[in-house]
Amino acid sequence: LPPDPATGRRRQQRGAGFRTRKEAEAALNEVLAGADGAPLGRAAGRQTVHEFLDEWLTANKPPVLSPTTWKGYADLARNRVIPRIGAVRLEALTPKILRDFYTDLRENCVGRNGRLAPQSVRNTYTFVNRVLEDAVRLRVLKENPNRLAPRPKVPKTEANVWSPEEASEFIAR
Repeated sequence: LPPDPATGRRRQQRGAGFRTRKEAEAALNEVLAGADGAPLGRAAGRQTVHEFLDEWLTANKPPVLSPTTWKGYADLARNRVIPRIGAVRLEALTPKILRDFYTDLRENCVGRNGRLAPQSVRNTYTFVNRVLEDAVRLRVLKENPNRLAPRPKVPKTEANVWSPEEASEFIAR
């Protein structure tokens, strides 16, 4: 394994009990794939999205994030993410689950004026991506499955601009 980042000392990992050489080589490849420094956190795999979001929000309370940003993130987590994918184990999260989650938001989530706006779905994507990037940085996940999920599209809209006549009529009132 690579040297211990804290002490610089050499690290080794041993394994035994493989029935075939192929099993041993597969185990070796798995260890080497995850050997980019420190091991994954001990809670990795058992922690749900809900549990990790609670920890993440607690760790990022103001002054780490501005109060309004933190409140917006807490609302996104409570109203959109946790009810739909909060029970999923963090390590079991896949791009397909996330794609289906964004589709569900787009088609079934109710906003102020009916369906949720495309920009609101995109904001949820950005929030989930930020949280999962932190999970990778903290070594709770090996990779961010949101990177492979399709990013929700926001259609471009034309601005509704007054004509000079409409503007002068408004000013005249």
